Amino acid sequence: MKKPIGVMITVVLVLWSTLAGAGESAEALRGFDAYKRGDYATAWRIWQPLALKGDAVAQGGLGMAYFFGQGVPQDYAMAAQWYHRAAAQGFLGAQYGLGILYEFGWGVPQNDVEAHFWYSIAAAHHSGVRRDLATRNRDRMAERMTPAQLAVAQERASTWRQK
Repeated sequence: MKKPIGVMITVVLVLWSTLAGAGESAEALRGFDAYKRGDYATAWRIWQPLALKGDAVAQGGLGMAYFFGQGVPQDYAMAAQWYHRAAAQGFLGAQYGLGILYEFGWGVPQNDVEAHFWYSIAAAHHSGVRRDLATRNRDRMAERMTPAQLAVAQERASTWRQK
């Protein structure tokens, strides 16, 4: 399935914009520098060992590489796996990316509750334009959900914030 160009641009902007305050290893950030230059092989070589050791920025980077198929074959399921690992550690770009994957059913079963949940998490922790994007997506998802689905998503998000 072809992704709308706006979705692709938004994913990149949100992921890259979260790096400034990521507080992760300088080595993982070097991977993002290589990625931005189009040197996907170098980015992959930097990120893979770091991601396997639990570096959230590197995990988010691998998720993005799989999402776009840059340096690796495009594989939304692998993107989701890496995004989940990074999101569990609080990496905001990965949380937003999971919202997109669940909204459109790319690599995961399409699930409005999951999409709303991940957009809610991203909106709660982002600021400025990033928060506005996540909030708009979350609110758009809410419009297509039943009250019961919305309640489940909101409860999960509320519980997540307490962790």
